[in-house]
Amino acid sequence: MAVPYTFGTATSSIPLSQLDSNFNTVITLGNTAIQLGNTVTTLNNMTLANVTISSGNVTLTNVSITTANVTTANITTAVIGTETVTTSTITTANVTTANITTDNITNGTVITSLTLSYGTANGVAYLNGSKVLTTGSAFVFDGTNVSLGVSSTSYKFEVQGSANTYFGQRIYNTNAGSSAVTYLQLGNDTNGATAQLGLNSSTNTTNFGGANGLYLSNGLSAPIAFATAGSERMRIDSSGNVGIGTSSPSSKLTVFAGDSATAVNQVIFSGGRSLGANVVGSAGAMLFTNSYWTSGYGSALISGLDSGSSGGGLTFGTTTNGGGTTGTPSERMRIDSSGNLLVGTTLTNLYAQTSGKGLCYRNSASLDVLTTSDNCIILNRTTTTGQLQEFRYNGTAVGSISYNGSLTLYNQTSDQRLKENIVDAETALTTILQIKVRAFDWIESKRHEKHGVVAQELKDIAPQCVTEGTNHEDGSIDIPWQVDTSPLVPMLIKAIQEQQAVITSLTARITALESKG
Repeated sequence: MAVPYTFGTATSSIPLSQLDSNFNTVITLGNTAIQLGNTVTTLNNMTLANVTISSGNVTLTNVSITTANVTTANITTAVIGTETVTTSTITTANVTTANITTDNITNGTVITSLTLSYGTANGVAYLNGSKVLTTGSAFVFDGTNVSLGVSSTSYKFEVQGSANTYFGQRIYNTNAGSSAVTYLQLGNDTNGATAQLGLNSSTNTTNFGGANGLYLSNGLSAPIAFATAGSERMRIDSSGNVGIGTSSPSSKLTVFAGDSATAVNQVIFSGGRSLGANVVGSAGAMLFTNSYWTSGYGSALISGLDSGSSGGGLTFGTTTNGGGTTGTPSERMRIDSSGNLLVGTTLTNLYAQTSGKGLCYRNSASLDVLTTSDNCIILNRTTTTGQLQEFRYNGTAVGSISYNGSLTLYNQTSDQRLKENIVDAETALTTILQIKVRAFDWIESKRHEKHGVVAQELKDIAPQCVTEGTNHEDGSIDIPWQVDTSPLVPMLIKAIQEQQAVITSLTARITALESKG
């Protein structure tokens, strides 16, 4: 048997003659004795540089490596059963086929590069359901951009998919604390953390929106704009003003539909038609309120009315003074479906009522005023005297009511410039003497009149003083016959003049007779 050879003292290559025929000679590498043959040997604290296995298969089973510094490793086929690596530093490793049963690596460092001969270019490596290292086009990182569901992207991050159901991403904060927020944050060159889209937890009452509130925030003194089809449609400016159709809102809400002929329906209010016809809110409503009022209450209300098939209307309401913070506005005025303006009433036939109060200005331009104990109409002119009311016909003044400083005058037009063929009037005494002055009682009020006339009797004598009435189809009175006795005044003056002429003539005759006596 050959004498063992110590590699530590060798000064030249080791001749095979120094090894026995069974390669059982013990050799020493460093501090480790190695049996060259079938004996299992453990290598400790070994540094192997520029090791090349040019052919064949290397099978490592139950290999334990404490420290491995590999500068270059070219491995064609490596079959590893169980490997435990505490510290591994690999500069360059080219592995064609690697079958690793169990690999436990505590600290592994690839100094230069690790090249795999399989997989998808730019695909992010991951362990699949069988714990096999896998790549694919579903998750790609090209060193600059990341994409999910698409093989490449020009954006920093893109997610793409196709599903006939809900498709999206989820950011979920499971913390229920009073400061918990789930949010997406955006920044720009001005500020790295400026804009946020967030959702508060169920107990976060101090952040924008309160508990469970969804908020959109711009931390800069700049607007939040909303756009469709490439054009801005709405914005909230830095002062909190909202503009729809305008980029410069001047109030809390500014709506601008444009100057075109089709710029209509700038704001639409819709209500609950099921409330019933002519019910407040059945066609939308707008409440005016402030911080004094309890939520849902206010000082004034403008409401739309759905009148069913007959059209719609509009009501205006105010809250009674002293109603408290929960006062509900009561209707004060409305415009009904016919265009009638009603104040203090919902009736359009105030002329036929015997009680109540209100004003109705009908779309026919007639005015009804109803009251029980107050003036129906008060006309008040200050500073100067003159007309209180003017009456016109076809645009021409025909009369007025005026005040001259001491008397109220009921005037009729009598301008000489509007008259022609001016001559002395014929006798009026005969006509006056024909007028029947009557005493009578009013049927409804039972009031007795000592002196008066009957319109039907006066018509044939002085028709200018009578306005004929109308009857209903059943013969009942619609508008009664009416009399204005003011046209009789000139006739009375003429009759008095005639009588005075007679008196003057008779007086002269009496005087003459008395002087002869």
